[in-house]
Amino acid sequence: MGDIVLSRKPLVSSARNSIAGMVSAIQAQPSGTATVQVDAGDIFRVTVLSRTVTEMDLKMGEPVYVTFKSSGIHLLAHCED
Repeated sequence: MGDIVLSRKPLVSSARNSIAGMVSAIQAQPSGTATVQVDAGDIFRVTVLSRTVTEMDLKMGEPVYVTFKSSGIHLLAHCED
């Protein structure tokens, strides 16, 4: 399992953090990856292979689960302008 996994259903794994959210943005990257933004009250930005977006048929407004081990995330401070 990678650091952060997107799925349609909650996963059963050693990663104890699984949060339900909604896809709020998908941004293709030139490197063959895509950044998927998930709104779960807090915003998660997950980098996946572009084919993952296609295989999972991810679209804006779709429900997904973000599953991760606490050691696999990086918190970024939100700055107000």
